[in-house]
Amino acid sequence: MKTLVVFYSLTGHSKKVAEILKKKLDADIAAIHLVKPSKKDEPQYLKLGGEAMLKIKPQIKPLNVVTTNYDLVVFGSPTWNWRPSSPVRTFFSSYPVKKAALWLTAAGDGVKAMRRFKKDVAKKSEVIGTFIAQDSKTANLEERLSNWVNVLRNKT
Repeated sequence: MKTLVVFYSLTGHSKKVAEILKKKLDADIAAIHLVKPSKKDEPQYLKLGGEAMLKIKPQIKPLNVVTTNYDLVVFGSPTWNWRPSSPVRTFFSSYPVKKAALWLTAAGDGVKAMRRFKKDVAKKSEVIGTFIAQDSKTANLEERLSNWVNVLRNKT
């Protein structure tokens, strides 16, 4: 199964999850980057959190991958205002994906954000699984991700 992990990370928590998934899935990886990051005096999380709430899609730099060449695209995002981040919204509305698995990093439970994330992605792609990393610093994160990867492998 040819797999791609795509993610956006502002603080590094989502990047950590993406790197674990890359290793466990033997996948390619691509980070989403904004074309125009926030100004230095404007905290990026405030701007992007507002964009997530308003469903604004900021411009992202092109990814050097053809997403339709992958059997599965596993993509993830931090949770902002009970929603996936706005750069990830831009990604999934811009790049076609046949089969997707979704994950979020969240300080809270992330359930409401995941429900919204899955609903949006399912309009264009088959969603085969979801995962919420409530705290990417927890000791059992890698074990939980291993279990999720096994579930994904059984669905593809």
